[in-house]
Amino acid sequence: MATQTMGENTGIKIRNKGVLLFGILLFVIGLALTLYEKVETYYVPFYGNVSVSRGYPYQGAGLGLIFVGAAFIALGFLYPQKTTPQPQPQQTEKTGLQDQGFLRKCVKCGTPIPLASEECPSCGASQKTE
Repeated sequence: MATQTMGENTGIKIRNKGVLLFGILLFVIGLALTLYEKVETYYVPFYGNVSVSRGYPYQGAGLGLIFVGAAFIALGFLYPQKTTPQPQPQQTEKTGLQDQGFLRKCVKCGTPIPLASEECPSCGASQKTE
């Protein structure tokens, strides 16, 4: 018998939430259309109001939406969501700071330093350029 640890996910995994929600929406609309009954009410003298059922006019469309919705729900569990790879910032060699355009090289030793630095933390050289 396998033991489960606290916080371990053992349920069904939803792989594409957008497709799943779209399928649920189609399924519910299909149910509403399938169960919609067209009723006409007439007034009959000496008898009163009479309601006559004219059937379920949208039953075919409703059943179609139910099947399409069920297919989308299944795809929501089976089809993985597309993800675009995030570009990783490059690491500089000596300092380990991320090179995102806010570093420059020391005029004396070439160590990457912040743009606002007036002197190099490695060699102490002044960074003022005229």
